[in-house]
Amino acid sequence: MKKTIKIYLSSVFMMALLFSCQESDNIIDGVLDDFTTGAVLRTVQVINSDMPLGDDSTSFTIEIEEQDNQEGALLSEVDVYLGFRDNTDDDVDTDVSEVFVETLTTADFAPGPFGLPRTILSYSIVDMRSMLSLSEDIPQGGDQYIFRLELKLTDGRIFSDYNAGGIITGGFFASPFLYSANVTCPFTTSLAETFTYTSYDMGPGDGSGGQQETGLGPYSSTITWTEEYDDDDELIEGLYGTPDFSFGMFEDVWGDDPATNGSAMIKWFCSDLLPEGADQYSDAYTYVITGVSGPTMTIMWNNTWGDIGTVDLTREGNANWPLVFGGDD
Repeated sequence: MKKTIKIYLSSVFMMALLFSCQESDNIIDGVLDDFTTGAVLRTVQVINSDMPLGDDSTSFTIEIEEQDNQEGALLSEVDVYLGFRDNTDDDVDTDVSEVFVETLTTADFAPGPFGLPRTILSYSIVDMRSMLSLSEDIPQGGDQYIFRLELKLTDGRIFSDYNAGGIITGGFFASPFLYSANVTCPFTTSLAETFTYTSYDMGPGDGSGGQQETGLGPYSSTITWTEEYDDDDELIEGLYGTPDFSFGMFEDVWGDDPATNGSAMIKWFCSDLLPEGADQYSDAYTYVITGVSGPTMTIMWNNTWGDIGTVDLTREGNANWPLVFGGDD
């Protein structure tokens, strides 16, 4: 016996009017034949699901529509839950189990174009972090905030991602009950420019990671980072060549050539600047950003020989550093 569903799909019927009667019957029968009785929260549109690092003005926003076999009359309420998934490859797991956010009642919905109840869910990134007790520095590019919806009907049935089939979550109904707000690392500008800098608190290393002396400097000059291209001559966003990892320390303290092997690079990754490659002595470098104020960033650095230094790095034209670094751009 043919299985049928008694969900009234007003949107399907309205679309069907554009076709002949025979075509309309085929479309509707094809949908109804393949479903079991239930209810869905259809995704009308994902208005925004990107959470750029450093931008506290952003919000996760979606529009949903409830559909059931009583034209929305079975809707009782929708519970909203939020969790955090740490996808960053580091030594600390900062996953947060889902927490209850709120309950939406029928009063939070209004009839949509087809008479079915619709609503817009919107949560600011500041509120999302607060609900999960996440400090601002924990989320990194690639991490995800996970929203889960649980639909409750007046007859006592409950639907969510755990009891919805594939045709419901990803098929015709677009009702996943589960949404990801993705932490992104936007490139809002290019850092291929000439900086002015002042280096201080410098110290030559002793080869074992320690220092022979500390507190040297200051030393002021300029440095130019250049754009990098791949083998197809395509620009690599966020990767820059640098002529000196040490910001003048080698010249001022060692009386040596700048710290580079000719292919030293700086990688802009989210809220970090990562030195890639090595200097002429095969020593690698680590940068730690300790503060940003307008156009000036303060970086403490060290290398595997033990050399250290601190630099105040000021952008060309006194442009502010991007928001992702904690700046004011």
